[in-house]
Amino acid sequence: MSSNSKNYICDVCIYHRIEQTSQEMLTDDVRCPELECNRKYNYETIKDILRSDKNTKLVERYNRFMCLHQLEQMDEYIWRSNPKCQMGQLNDGGDANNVIVCTRCHTKTCFNHKTRWHTGLTCEQYDSKTDGDVKASLRWTNQNTKTCPNCPYQIEKKTMDVII
Repeated sequence: MSSNSKNYICDVCIYHRIEQTSQEMLTDDVRCPELECNRKYNYETIKDILRSDKNTKLVERYNRFMCLHQLEQMDEYIWRSNPKCQMGQLNDGGDANNVIVCTRCHTKTCFNHKTRWHTGLTCEQYDSKTDGDVKASLRWTNQNTKTCPNCPYQIEKKTMDVII
């Protein structure tokens, strides 16, 4: 029986529960599988149970997930904007250092906007341009569309095509 549980569920069952959960999607919210028990397992308990089966790949995967999960909670951590890179990094300069350059792929990411760096524009200029684009889009939508009488979507006034 699990030394950290008041229930009668063995560590093997808990291991399989964690393994099943990690196959779908890793989470830090692993709960007891016993009905009417909502107990959440802490990091150390999960790690001990995973180690008991000597599944080093799953232990490493869970440790990596928890490390990244903790980093994501930090304000100075940012995921890089290159989806192929799948890396993040800490920004020591915070808001004073808006341009983050990936040490692996050298892609530039804007720390403020969490997007690829807007070359040739300061963050303020990018905000103005983006705000202007949104306003222009809303203006066009208001002038050229109307709400469909049969559903909540906008349709183009001339062609009656649905605009989503």
